[in-house]
Amino acid sequence: MKKTRTYKSMIHVLLLCSIATLLINCNSSAYSNTSLNEKASQWYNKKEWLNGLQLTPHESINQEEF
Repeated sequence: MKKTRTYKSMIHVLLLCSIATLLINCNSSAYSNTSLNEKASQWYNKKEWLNGLQLTPHESINQEEF
């Protein structure tokens, strides 16, 4: 009987830790996503990646994915 209680308690603690970790990660990714968008946009607009080529990238290019 005591082992069953201990086991259930351990499951509850593990579940709570998992939920807390998930919530923290979701919250931090929202903040880092914004800075990632800004960094990707800045990098893309500098056009250093063109290495001097006289090309104009199409406006439909997904800057983050690129």
